[in-house]
This record gives sequence, structure tokens and C-alpha cells, in this order.
Amino acid sequence: MGRGVSRTLALHVQSIQGLSKATTSHTASGHVMGHEGTVEVKTLPEDQIIALALQGHQDAFGELVQRYQHAVFNLCYRMLGDYHEAENAAQEVFVKIYRRLPTYKPKYRFSTWVLSIASHHCIDQLRRRRIVQVPLDAPETRRQIHTQTVDPESYVIARENTARLQAKLNMLPEEQRLVLVLHYWYDLSYREIANMLNTTEGAVKTKAHRARRRLGALLQETEDVKGERP
Repeated sequence: MGRGVSRTLALHVQSIQGLSKATTSHTASGHVMGHEGTVEVKTLPEDQIIALALQGHQDAFGELVQRYQHAVFNLCYRMLGDYHEAENAAQEVFVKIYRRLPTYKPKYRFSTWVLSIASHHCIDQLRRRRIVQVPLDAPETRRQIHTQTVDPESYVIARENTARLQAKLNMLPEEQRLVLVLHYWYDLSYREIANMLNTTEGAVKTKAHRARRRLGALLQETEDVKGERP
């Protein structure tokens, strides 16, 4: 997500929510007055930044947007398959995050809570349109393979494999796909995913098992077809 999109997203959230002037004593933009003088908001522990955001500190909420905008945008892009739709979805997600911030419980990781809101929003979007597209080669995909030198043949093979995997992944039910994305792309545990989806850990494991088995079968079908070609 570029700086222009980041700026647009931040302004969008502030304009819709009507973020108030900070009720906490602060000086220059991006700073807050602490016990030991002026401190940059971005250097504070996350729980303090959340507390400031709850008090109406614009820079504090802006810092939360900066920290999580890429994760939210990439999840939306991966689930929705369209850059501009993902951009709009990310804006809507951060509006929801701002509105629901008072409901956040510190016993959960804030990142998990953020991804939970984004996940539910994407599922709602998909259910409304009933079209499932998940580009695995979306910008800034978490598990990209970075190398200094890649020969053209290897690059073409990798792209073909990615396209084939994407096509088969698109055939999975949306919640099964979401479980795979959250577990393998975002390294969330089954328990965390269960909390996000308001279900049991056993149910998530079952979804993951069925998704892996179905995906494996679909990929095997492709290999069998390729093997039959003259």
C-alpha cells in the first residue's frame, strides 16, 4: 500500500469518525507530553498508544493505522481479489476498528483483534457477491520467496505453480480458505482463529484438514491431467 493510499485511508477514517482533538496533553504532531517530557507517539508501547487513541488522540490512532494498514490491506486484497475494492474495504475496516476500539480486550493480541475485524468484513463482502478470488501473488504477500538471482525458467515455473494453486484455492469454501490464509500466511494459531470466527478450535482444525485434503486432491487432479498429455 503506497503512501498516497495510506494518507487517503487515514483522512477517510478521521473524516467519517470525526476524530476529536486530543484530550491528552500534546505538542507537535506525532508527539505527546509524558512524565519525562515530549515523547514521539510511535515510540510508545502499543497498549499506551491504544489508551491514547481511546482518549481521542488523533496521532495515536494514526499510528495504529500506520502499523496495521499493510496487514489489513493485504488480507482484504487476498480475499477480495481487486486492488480498489481492497482499498475501500481497508478503509471500512479501520472505521470499524475505531468504533469498536472501546470493546478491545487486552487479553487478546491487538493484531489478532484487528485481523478478526478485517476477516469478518471480507467474509461479509464475499457472501454479498458470492465471487471468490484470492490472488496469492498480491503485493507484499507475507511468504514471498526473495532471491538475488532467479533464472527465467525457474521464474516461469514459479508463476505457473502460483497460478495453478490460486485457481484450486478459489474452489474452496470461503471459510476454509480464510482458515488457510490466516494460519499459513499470518501464522495465527488454530485457537486464535477459533476466537476470531466465534467457533471452537476443533472446528477450525476440521476446516483446515478438509481444506488441505481438498486442495491436495485438486492439485493432484491437475498433475494427473498434465501426465496424460502427449
